[in-house]
Amino acid sequence: MLTNYRRVGPRQLVVSGVLATAADRHRYAEALTLPVRSVRLEAGAAVTETRLRGRCPDARPDALQWHLERYETLAAQLAEADLDEFVIATDNLTPAAVARRVTEHFGLPAAPSGPQPGSATRSTG
Repeated sequence: MLTNYRRVGPRQLVVSGVLATAADRHRYAEALTLPVRSVRLEAGAAVTETRLRGRCPDARPDALQWHLERYETLAAQLAEADLDEFVIATDNLTPAAVARRVTEHFGLPAAPSGPQPGSATRSTG
């Protein structure tokens, strides 16, 4: 996919993932052949558990349980690794507000609000 992105010329690429170690950061940078600047999104326990329950379908209780048992440890590891240049507490933010904070932090133009002509939209329910 990166080849396709480069062909059409975007100047910024946003990738979701977990950087728990400097080796993870290096692996992403090598795979993308781009510098990696990371933002860590945080949420409190109640919000995290609510979000996890919303993401794991009832058909996958094992996946939900795995995440519920692990998220606090992972959050502590990510904070201790301190690989992020910016951390956003997302408890009371919409996804659009998080995106705005990220673009502001990096000095990027704000995304237009609402669907644009010729764009696809998706509803999650």
